[in-house]
Amino acid sequence: MAEAYPFTDEGVTAALDALGDDSHAVARALERLGVTGNRDSCEQCLIANYLDRVYPGLSRVEVNREAIVLELRVVTFDEGRTDIDHAWLRVDTTDPISDFIGDFDAARYPNLERTTP
Repeated sequence: MAEAYPFTDEGVTAALDALGDDSHAVARALERLGVTGNRDSCEQCLIANYLDRVYPGLSRVEVNREAIVLELRVVTFDEGRTDIDHAWLRVDTTDPISDFIGDFDAARYPNLERTTP
């Protein structure tokens, strides 16, 4: 990813907005980026896989047409001790992304479907 987006509501929304302002623009952007995914899968759809690229430390992402939930594992080191914590975000799915999810799940973009398990 060329652009870095902060792990905030605004950052995630900006990362989604960067894909385009309608379903077809989102599909073209994901194709350019080489992102593929599985239909009818909240954890392995194209948007989840895209967000995995934007935020490489994600331990979980779930996407549906209404909301996106992300969990980021945060590791800190302090005085020889390692702490692992989790940061959660829930953001509303933007209209272009919601429309794209519906179109992708309806098999309108077969070229973006993952062909290997």
